[in-house]
Amino acid sequence: MAGPGMDGLGERLTRLLRKHLTFLAPGQELPPEASLRELGLNSMNAINLLLEIEEEFGVVVPDELLVADTFQSLTALESVIASLLGEAETA
Repeated sequence: MAGPGMDGLGERLTRLLRKHLTFLAPGQELPPEASLRELGLNSMNAINLLLEIEEEFGVVVPDELLVADTFQSLTALESVIASLLGEAETA
């Protein structure tokens, strides 16, 4: 899934996510399709995570992407960020 300039996207995102997943034990693997909600990502954590993602990756997540599906799993979130990074590279 990683494209040019996106090396480590999943690792960087996982590092950010871990702080907000209250039910994920330290050192426990984060399965790409696991429900982030079931791992403890609530609405307040999602807002804080969003701010960290925007800062870390230098993107702005548009309002239309601020939906539950975006924050469903690591894979879903990674796909959205990769898409935003791709748009930023062509802008």
